[in-house]
Amino acid sequence: QQALSALPMVNQVVLGSLGRDYLKVVVDLAPQVLALGYDQWPDEAKLKAECVARGLVNLNIVRLNPFEPDRYHSSILEA
Repeated sequence: QQALSALPMVNQVVLGSLGRDYLKVVVDLAPQVLALGYDQWPDEAKLKAECVARGLVNLNIVRLNPFEPDRYHSSILEA
């Protein structure tokens, strides 16, 4: 979180919730962009539909690309 916050193009970094309503923080903040990690489970289309149903019609959902996956992939780092 601290490393992301230090980036000049980042306005705010908020960690999500693992609770029952994982979208609560998104709905509460109503961001313009929701960035998903390359390995996060949500399907963008289904997530967008759920966000629109909750009133977030202008939300842009993007899937981030992995950073040097041959070097930093979790399966490599855990070995």
